[in-house]
Amino acid sequence: MTLSLVAVFIPVLFMGGILRRLFKEFAVTISVAILISGLVSLTLTPMMCSRFLKAEEKKHGRLYLALEKGFEWMINLYKVSLSWSLKHHRLIMIGSLAVLLLTAYIFIKIPAGFLPSEDKNQIFIITEASEDISFDEMVRHQLKLANLVLKEKAVQDFMTAVGPGPANPAPNNGRMFMHLKPMSERPHVDKLIEQLRPKLNSIPGLKVYPQNPPKIRIGGTLTKALYQFTLSGSDLRELYYYAQVMEEKLRKLPVIQDVSSNLQIKTPQINIEIDRLKAESLGVTADQIENALWDAFGSKWISTIYAPNNQYQVILELKPEYQKDPSSLSMLYIRSSRGELVPLNTFATISQSLGPLTVNHTGQLPSVTISFNL
Repeated sequence: MTLSLVAVFIPVLFMGGILRRLFKEFAVTISVAILISGLVSLTLTPMMCSRFLKAEEKKHGRLYLALEKGFEWMINLYKVSLSWSLKHHRLIMIGSLAVLLLTAYIFIKIPAGFLPSEDKNQIFIITEASEDISFDEMVRHQLKLANLVLKEKAVQDFMTAVGPGPANPAPNNGRMFMHLKPMSERPHVDKLIEQLRPKLNSIPGLKVYPQNPPKIRIGGTLTKALYQFTLSGSDLRELYYYAQVMEEKLRKLPVIQDVSSNLQIKTPQINIEIDRLKAESLGVTADQIENALWDAFGSKWISTIYAPNNQYQVILELKPEYQKDPSSLSMLYIRSSRGELVPLNTFATISQSLGPLTVNHTGQLPSVTISFNL
Protein backbone atom coordinates (compact mmCIF):
# COMPACT_ATOMS: atom_id res chain seq x y z
CA MET A 1 0.00 0.00 0.00
CA THR A 2 2.85 2.38 0.83
CA LEU A 3 4.59 1.79 -2.51
CA SER A 4 1.34 2.22 -4.45
CA LEU A 5 0.72 5.58 -2.73
CA VAL A 6 4.23 6.76 -3.62
CA ALA A 7 3.73 5.61 -7.20
CA VAL A 8 0.76 8.00 -7.47
CA PHE A 9 2.86 11.09 -6.67
CA ILE A 10 6.11 10.17 -8.48
CA PRO A 11 4.77 11.14 -11.97
CA VAL A 12 4.25 14.71 -10.73
CA LEU A 13 8.06 15.03 -10.45
CA PHE A 14 8.42 14.34 -14.17
CA MET A 15 5.75 16.75 -15.37
CA GLY A 16 6.86 19.73 -17.39
CA GLY A 17 5.95 23.37 -17.43
CA ILE A 18 3.71 25.10 -14.92
CA LEU A 19 2.37 22.00 -13.14
CA ARG A 20 5.86 20.87 -12.20
CA ARG A 21 6.74 24.31 -10.80
CA LEU A 22 3.57 24.36 -8.71
CA PHE A 23 3.58 20.78 -7.37
CA LYS A 24 7.21 19.60 -7.39
CA GLU A 25 7.84 20.33 -3.69
CA PHE A 26 4.41 18.93 -2.79
CA ALA A 27 5.12 15.62 -4.55
CA VAL A 28 8.55 15.26 -2.93
CA THR A 29 7.17 16.04 0.56
CA ILE A 30 4.25 13.61 0.28
CA SER A 31 6.40 10.80 -1.20
CA VAL A 32 9.08 11.10 1.48
CA ALA A 33 6.46 11.32 4.26
CA ILE A 34 4.71 8.17 3.00
CA LEU A 35 8.01 6.25 2.77
CA ILE A 36 8.96 7.28 6.32
CA SER A 37 5.50 6.28 7.53
CA GLY A 38 5.84 2.86 5.89
CA LEU A 39 9.27 2.34 7.41
CA VAL A 40 8.01 3.31 10.87
CA SER A 41 4.97 1.01 10.58
CA LEU A 42 7.17 -1.97 9.65
CA THR A 43 9.92 -1.43 12.22
CA LEU A 44 9.29 0.97 15.10
CA THR A 45 5.55 0.41 15.57
CA PRO A 46 5.71 -3.43 16.09
CA MET A 47 8.63 -3.00 18.51
CA MET A 48 6.79 -0.33 20.52
CA CYS A 49 3.63 -2.46 20.59
CA SER A 50 5.62 -5.35 22.06
CA ARG A 51 6.94 -3.07 24.77
CA PHE A 52 3.95 -0.94 25.68
CA LEU A 53 0.76 -2.92 24.93
CA LYS A 54 -0.34 -5.13 27.80
CA ALA A 55 -3.09 -7.75 27.91
CA GLU A 56 -4.34 -6.80 31.35
CA GLU A 57 -7.61 -4.95 31.65
CA LYS A 58 -7.74 -1.44 33.07
CA LYS A 59 -10.56 0.52 34.60
CA HIS A 60 -11.35 3.66 32.66
CA GLY A 61 -11.99 7.06 34.15
CA ARG A 62 -14.95 9.40 33.80
CA LEU A 63 -13.47 11.26 30.79
CA TYR A 64 -13.05 8.02 28.84
CA LEU A 65 -16.59 6.90 29.67
CA ALA A 66 -17.99 10.32 28.67
CA LEU A 67 -16.19 10.20 25.34
CA GLU A 68 -17.41 6.64 24.71
CA LYS A 69 -21.00 7.73 25.29
CA GLY A 70 -20.47 10.52 22.78
CA PHE A 71 -19.11 8.06 20.20
CA GLU A 72 -22.04 5.66 20.80
CA TRP A 73 -24.49 8.55 20.32
CA MET A 74 -22.85 9.43 17.01
CA ILE A 75 -23.03 5.79 15.85
CA ASN A 76 -26.70 5.54 16.77
CA LEU A 77 -27.42 8.82 14.98
CA TYR A 78 -25.66 7.46 11.88
CA LYS A 79 -27.74 4.25 12.04
CA VAL A 80 -30.98 6.21 12.28
CA SER A 81 -30.03 8.56 9.39
CA LEU A 82 -28.86 5.64 7.22
CA SER A 83 -32.10 3.75 7.84
CA TRP A 84 -34.17 6.83 6.98
CA SER A 85 -32.14 7.46 3.82
CA LEU A 86 -32.63 3.90 2.57
CA LYS A 87 -36.39 4.15 3.09
CA HIS A 88 -36.60 7.51 1.24
CA HIS A 89 -34.03 6.85 -1.50
CA ARG A 90 -35.92 8.87 -4.13
CA LEU A 91 -35.84 12.00 -1.97
CA ILE A 92 -32.12 11.44 -1.33
CA MET A 93 -31.43 11.21 -5.09
CA ILE A 94 -33.36 14.43 -5.72
CA GLY A 95 -31.39 16.16 -2.95
CA SER A 96 -28.10 14.87 -4.40
CA LEU A 97 -29.04 16.23 -7.82
CA ALA A 98 -29.93 19.60 -6.27
CA VAL A 99 -26.57 19.74 -4.48
CA LEU A 100 -24.80 18.92 -7.77
CA LEU A 101 -26.61 21.72 -9.61
CA LEU A 102 -25.94 24.16 -6.77
CA THR A 103 -22.25 23.24 -6.87
CA ALA A 104 -22.11 23.98 -10.60
CA TYR A 105 -23.85 27.34 -10.03
CA ILE A 106 -21.43 28.31 -7.23
CA PHE A 107 -18.47 27.25 -9.38
CA ILE A 108 -19.57 29.67 -12.09
CA LYS A 109 -20.41 32.57 -9.77
CA ILE A 110 -17.47 32.52 -7.35
CA PRO A 111 -14.55 34.68 -8.61
CA ALA A 112 -11.56 32.57 -9.58
CA GLY A 113 -8.09 33.03 -11.03
CA PHE A 114 -5.12 30.99 -12.15
CA LEU A 115 -2.92 32.06 -9.25
CA PRO A 116 -4.57 33.81 -6.29
CA SER A 117 -3.38 37.26 -5.30
CA GLU A 118 -1.29 37.21 -2.12
CA ASP A 119 -0.28 40.00 0.23
CA LYS A 120 3.52 39.89 0.48
CA ASN A 121 3.95 43.43 1.86
CA GLN A 122 5.22 44.58 -1.54
CA ILE A 123 4.10 46.89 -4.34
CA PHE A 124 6.00 47.26 -7.62
CA ILE A 125 5.50 50.37 -9.75
CA ILE A 126 6.50 51.12 -13.34
CA THR A 127 6.39 54.76 -14.45
CA GLU A 128 6.29 56.13 -17.97
CA ALA A 129 6.67 59.65 -19.35
CA SER A 130 6.49 61.11 -22.86
CA GLU A 131 8.81 59.65 -25.46
CA ASP A 132 10.79 62.88 -25.92
CA ILE A 133 11.56 63.42 -22.21
CA SER A 134 15.18 63.92 -21.17
CA PHE A 135 16.90 61.96 -18.43
CA ASP A 136 17.10 64.98 -16.10
CA GLU A 137 13.39 65.71 -16.53
CA MET A 138 12.55 62.05 -15.91
CA VAL A 139 14.52 62.20 -12.67
CA ARG A 140 12.50 65.25 -11.55
CA HIS A 141 9.23 63.44 -12.27
CA GLN A 142 10.38 60.38 -10.35
CA LEU A 143 11.41 62.49 -7.35
CA LYS A 144 7.92 64.03 -7.26
CA LEU A 145 6.51 60.51 -7.11
CA ALA A 146 8.94 59.64 -4.31
CA ASN A 147 7.75 62.65 -2.31
CA LEU A 148 4.15 61.41 -2.60
CA VAL A 149 5.13 57.91 -1.45
CA LEU A 150 7.01 59.36 1.54
CA LYS A 151 3.71 60.73 2.87
CA GLU A 152 1.97 57.33 2.80
CA LYS A 153 1.71 55.80 6.26
CA ALA A 154 1.36 52.25 4.89
CA VAL A 155 4.79 52.37 3.20
CA GLN A 156 7.74 51.31 5.32
CA ASP A 157 10.53 51.95 2.80
CA PHE A 158 11.11 52.03 -0.95
CA MET A 159 13.72 52.34 -3.68
CA THR A 160 13.41 53.97 -7.08
CA ALA A 161 15.35 54.15 -10.35
CA VAL A 162 14.92 55.70 -13.81
CA GLY A 163 16.28 54.99 -17.25
CA PRO A 164 16.73 51.80 -19.29
CA GLY A 165 16.65 48.51 -17.39
CA PRO A 166 16.94 44.80 -18.19
CA ALA A 167 13.16 44.43 -18.55
CA ASN A 168 12.53 47.65 -20.51
CA PRO A 169 15.25 49.36 -22.58
CA ALA A 170 13.24 52.57 -23.07
CA PRO A 171 14.83 55.64 -21.40
CA ASN A 172 11.46 57.20 -20.53
CA ASN A 173 10.64 54.53 -17.95
CA GLY A 174 11.19 54.35 -14.21
CA ARG A 175 10.77 51.75 -11.50
CA MET A 176 9.83 51.84 -7.82
CA PHE A 177 9.73 49.00 -5.33
CA MET A 178 7.82 49.58 -2.08
CA HIS A 179 8.05 47.54 1.11
CA LEU A 180 4.86 47.89 3.17
CA LYS A 181 4.21 47.83 6.89
CA PRO A 182 2.64 44.72 8.52
CA MET A 183 -0.96 43.94 7.56
CA SER A 184 -2.20 44.88 11.04
CA GLU A 185 -1.27 48.52 10.30
CA ARG A 186 -2.74 48.86 6.80
CA PRO A 187 -5.41 47.48 4.42
CA HIS A 188 -4.85 44.55 2.05
CA VAL A 189 -2.31 45.29 -0.69
CA ASP A 190 -4.91 45.10 -3.51
CA LYS A 191 -7.16 47.57 -1.72
CA LEU A 192 -4.16 49.78 -0.95
CA ILE A 193 -3.19 49.86 -4.63
CA GLU A 194 -6.69 51.07 -5.55
CA GLN A 195 -6.39 53.81 -2.92
CA LEU A 196 -2.95 54.89 -4.12
CA ARG A 197 -3.73 54.80 -7.85
CA PRO A 198 -5.40 58.27 -8.15
CA LYS A 199 -2.79 59.88 -5.87
CA LEU A 200 0.18 58.49 -7.76
CA ASN A 201 -1.30 59.46 -11.13
CA SER A 202 -1.73 63.10 -10.07
CA ILE A 203 1.73 64.12 -11.37
CA PRO A 204 1.40 65.86 -14.76
CA GLY A 205 3.31 64.10 -17.52
CA LEU A 206 3.87 60.86 -15.61
CA LYS A 207 1.83 57.65 -15.88
CA VAL A 208 2.08 55.30 -12.91
CA TYR A 209 1.31 51.56 -13.10
CA PRO A 210 1.24 49.92 -9.62
CA GLN A 211 0.94 46.15 -9.27
CA ASN A 212 1.01 43.43 -6.64
CA PRO A 213 3.88 41.16 -7.76
CA PRO A 214 2.74 37.54 -8.20
CA LYS A 215 4.31 34.88 -6.01
CA ILE A 216 5.19 32.81 -9.09
CA ARG A 217 6.09 34.56 -12.34
CA ILE A 218 5.41 32.20 -15.24
CA GLY A 219 7.25 33.24 -18.39
CA GLY A 220 6.81 36.58 -20.08
CA THR A 221 8.68 39.75 -19.22
CA LEU A 222 8.34 42.44 -16.57
CA THR A 223 5.66 44.82 -17.86
CA LYS A 224 3.46 47.60 -16.52
CA ALA A 225 0.71 45.15 -15.51
CA LEU A 226 0.30 41.53 -14.42
CA TYR A 227 -1.10 40.13 -17.69
CA GLN A 228 0.44 40.50 -21.11
CA PHE A 229 -0.12 39.57 -24.73
CA THR A 230 2.69 39.70 -27.29
CA LEU A 231 2.34 40.16 -31.04
CA SER A 232 5.31 39.54 -33.31
CA GLY A 233 6.02 39.69 -37.02
CA SER A 234 8.66 40.51 -39.61
CA ASP A 235 6.79 43.47 -41.18
CA LEU A 236 7.23 46.42 -38.80
CA ARG A 237 4.59 48.61 -40.43
CA GLU A 238 1.93 45.90 -40.29
CA LEU A 239 2.92 44.88 -36.75
CA TYR A 240 2.74 48.43 -35.40
CA TYR A 241 -0.60 49.08 -37.10
CA TYR A 242 -2.41 46.03 -35.73
CA ALA A 243 -0.80 46.41 -32.29
CA GLN A 244 -2.45 49.85 -32.00
CA VAL A 245 -5.77 48.44 -33.24
CA MET A 246 -5.69 45.66 -30.65
CA GLU A 247 -4.71 48.04 -27.86
CA GLU A 248 -7.72 50.25 -28.67
CA LYS A 249 -10.05 47.22 -28.65
CA LEU A 250 -8.72 46.12 -25.26
CA ARG A 251 -9.24 49.59 -23.77
CA LYS A 252 -12.97 49.29 -24.52
CA LEU A 253 -13.36 46.08 -22.49
CA PRO A 254 -14.91 46.85 -19.06
CA VAL A 255 -13.26 43.89 -17.27
CA ILE A 256 -9.67 45.12 -17.63
CA GLN A 257 -7.73 48.27 -16.73
CA ASP A 258 -4.21 49.74 -16.98
CA VAL A 259 -3.97 48.84 -20.68
CA SER A 260 -0.59 49.84 -22.10
CA SER A 261 2.06 48.61 -24.48
CA ASN A 262 5.77 48.97 -25.13
CA LEU A 263 5.04 50.42 -28.58
CA GLN A 264 6.55 53.91 -28.72
CA ILE A 265 6.83 55.10 -32.31
CA LYS A 266 6.34 58.85 -31.95
CA THR A 267 9.77 59.71 -30.63
CA PRO A 268 11.34 62.87 -32.11
CA GLN A 269 14.51 61.98 -33.97
CA ILE A 270 17.09 63.80 -36.04
CA ASN A 271 18.23 62.37 -39.36
CA ILE A 272 21.68 63.28 -40.72
CA GLU A 273 21.99 62.42 -44.42
CA ILE A 274 25.60 62.58 -45.62
CA ASP A 275 26.48 63.74 -49.10
CA ARG A 276 29.28 61.19 -49.54
CA LEU A 277 30.78 62.78 -52.65
CA LYS A 278 31.07 66.19 -51.01
CA ALA A 279 32.33 64.63 -47.76
CA GLU A 280 34.98 62.69 -49.66
CA SER A 281 36.13 65.81 -51.49
CA LEU A 282 36.57 67.54 -48.11
CA GLY A 283 38.49 64.57 -46.65
CA VAL A 284 35.76 63.57 -44.15
CA THR A 285 34.78 59.93 -43.61
CA ALA A 286 31.64 58.46 -42.04
CA ASP A 287 33.76 57.14 -39.18
CA GLN A 288 35.01 60.65 -38.36
CA ILE A 289 31.43 61.97 -38.37
CA GLU A 290 30.29 59.18 -36.05
CA ASN A 291 33.16 59.82 -33.63
CA ALA A 292 32.42 63.55 -33.56
CA LEU A 293 28.75 62.94 -32.77
CA TRP A 294 29.71 60.42 -30.09
CA ASP A 295 32.12 62.93 -28.51
CA ALA A 296 29.40 65.60 -28.50
CA PHE A 297 26.35 63.63 -27.32
CA GLY A 298 27.49 60.20 -26.15
CA SER A 299 28.91 61.01 -22.68
CA LYS A 300 32.30 59.63 -23.68
CA TRP A 301 34.69 58.62 -20.86
CA ILE A 302 38.06 60.06 -21.85
CA SER A 303 40.13 60.02 -18.64
CA THR A 304 40.19 59.40 -14.89
CA ILE A 305 41.25 61.81 -12.17
CA TYR A 306 42.83 59.99 -9.23
CA ALA A 307 42.43 61.71 -5.85
CA PRO A 308 43.87 60.53 -2.51
CA ASN A 309 40.56 59.01 -1.38
CA ASN A 310 38.59 58.58 -4.58
CA GLN A 311 38.71 58.62 -8.38
CA TYR A 312 36.61 60.61 -10.83
CA GLN A 313 35.64 59.90 -14.43
CA VAL A 314 36.17 62.68 -16.97
CA ILE A 315 33.19 62.76 -19.36
CA LEU A 316 33.39 64.57 -22.71
CA GLU A 317 30.14 66.15 -23.92
CA LEU A 318 28.58 69.40 -25.07
CA LYS A 319 27.12 71.90 -22.65
CA PRO A 320 23.46 71.13 -21.78
CA GLU A 321 22.10 74.14 -23.68
CA TYR A 322 23.62 72.80 -26.91
CA GLN A 323 22.40 69.23 -26.28
CA LYS A 324 18.78 70.40 -26.08
CA ASP A 325 18.77 72.46 -29.30
CA PRO A 326 18.82 70.50 -32.61
CA SER A 327 19.99 73.60 -34.48
CA SER A 328 23.30 73.38 -32.62
CA LEU A 329 24.27 70.52 -34.95
CA SER A 330 25.04 73.14 -37.59
CA MET A 331 27.73 74.51 -35.23
CA LEU A 332 29.46 71.13 -34.96
CA TYR A 333 32.80 70.88 -36.77
CA ILE A 334 34.46 67.68 -38.04
CA ARG A 335 38.26 67.41 -38.26
CA SER A 336 39.04 66.04 -41.70
CA SER A 337 41.92 63.80 -42.75
CA ARG A 338 43.83 66.92 -43.84
CA GLY A 339 43.58 68.39 -40.32
CA GLU A 340 40.99 71.01 -41.27
CA LEU A 341 37.78 71.75 -39.32
CA VAL A 342 34.71 71.36 -41.56
CA PRO A 343 31.15 72.33 -40.45
CA LEU A 344 28.75 69.39 -40.39
CA ASN A 345 26.09 71.20 -42.44
CA THR A 346 28.61 71.67 -45.29
CA PHE A 347 28.29 68.04 -46.43
CA ALA A 348 25.19 66.77 -44.55
CA THR A 349 21.47 67.54 -44.53
CA ILE A 350 19.81 67.64 -41.10
CA SER A 351 16.08 66.93 -40.79
CA GLN A 352 13.64 66.05 -38.01
CA SER A 353 11.04 63.28 -37.99
CA LEU A 354 9.30 60.78 -35.75
CA GLY A 355 10.34 57.17 -35.20
CA PRO A 356 10.40 54.28 -32.73
CA LEU A 357 12.10 54.83 -29.39
CA THR A 358 13.12 51.16 -29.31
CA VAL A 359 12.45 48.16 -31.55
CA ASN A 360 11.55 45.34 -29.17
CA HIS A 361 12.16 41.71 -30.12
CA THR A 362 10.75 38.37 -29.00
CA GLY A 363 12.30 35.20 -30.39
CA GLN A 364 14.48 37.27 -32.78
CA LEU A 365 11.37 38.84 -34.35
CA PRO A 366 10.13 42.41 -33.85
CA SER A 367 7.33 42.37 -31.28
CA VAL A 368 4.87 44.52 -29.36
CA THR A 369 3.75 43.49 -25.85
CA ILE A 370 0.38 44.74 -24.59
CA SER A 371 -0.11 44.51 -20.81
CA PHE A 372 -3.20 44.94 -18.63
CA ASN A 373 -4.72 44.23 -15.21
CA LEU A 374 -8.09 42.73 -14.40
